[in-house]
Amino acid sequence: MATQNRSPLKLEALLAFNDELAGVVRAGLPLDLGLRQIADSTLGGISRLSQRLQERVAAGVSLEQALRQEGDHLPNVYTAIVEAGLRVGRLPQALEMLSVLGRTMLELHRRSVVALIYPMIVLILAYGCFLAFMAFWIPEIIERFYTTLRAEPGPIFLLLRELTDTIAIWSWAAPLSIWLVFILFSFVFSANDRQVASGSLLPRSVRRFAWLPWMRSAMDNLDRATFSKLLGVLVNHETPLHEAVVLASCATGNSSLMRGSNRLSELLRGGQSLAVCVQNIEVMPPFMRSMMAMGERHHALGPTMWQTSEVYQRRAEQQVEFARSVLPILLSCGIGGVALLIYSLTVFAPVWELYHQVAQPLLVM
Repeated sequence: MATQNRSPLKLEALLAFNDELAGVVRAGLPLDLGLRQIADSTLGGISRLSQRLQERVAAGVSLEQALRQEGDHLPNVYTAIVEAGLRVGRLPQALEMLSVLGRTMLELHRRSVVALIYPMIVLILAYGCFLAFMAFWIPEIIERFYTTLRAEPGPIFLLLRELTDTIAIWSWAAPLSIWLVFILFSFVFSANDRQVASGSLLPRSVRRFAWLPWMRSAMDNLDRATFSKLLGVLVNHETPLHEAVVLASCATGNSSLMRGSNRLSELLRGGQSLAVCVQNIEVMPPFMRSMMAMGERHHALGPTMWQTSEVYQRRAEQQVEFARSVLPILLSCGIGGVALLIYSLTVFAPVWELYHQVAQPLLVM
């Protein structure tokens, strides 16, 4: 029974289940007994998944068939790697590789997003201070100056006074508008990447920040590293190449890689060699295409793709580390500078206007 109506299992839960399954296989336990133990010792989605698989395996269904019956509840590439590992008798190694890869993907994406936390804290504190400043400085200090000196309010003071009187409206409307714009950009710029949720290892939420300029390149390189490593694993486990390229690209959720891989799969099914086919796939990076062609020429496509993955992963790690080190400083300085400018204008503009009015008779004399 397929389970198309269930939402995909989160990557963290999938990796936890994968670790448990790898332990069962390495221990040599019967699958139905091992899956029952996993179901009894875990909670939530992992327990329910293990229970369903245990029931199917106990009924005589093979592990790969039981996984396929999960439908979109599991990524397609996960089932493919399990099948490939079973086919060549190296299921524990395939499962452990998948755990390492999945955790690497999550860690790099999380480190990219963490770079935004400190600047966001600075922005929130600066905005809170600005609201307090507007609520107390204008009516309590500046207005008393005008009253004491019996001066006519100028346009700058009237504007600030109007903002103070309507602070209950714009104080929450401004951050809400910024948040809505951020959400809109997240959905619009990552729309192409969200159309492959059933095949992707990564959940949609981790790609929510992919539209930011400093994260786009790092995430692209990480997607290429993931694609290369999975392709190498699938090829080493004797998965047909035209199927392997599609499964590996779906695991990344990257729309460009998926388009190129689908086109490459069509050409491969037509009987052309990989070296010839990749020359026509312009959406793939030139370095990746050249490494794929070289791997085929030397009959070492699997190891070559692993080397390619290492190159792209190092690039992604360097970009993430640069963003995590430099970005908070730049954003904090920018936010702090803008906040200081606003505070200065709020304080000195009405005071300058007041002094100018008070000194006007002296200037006339």
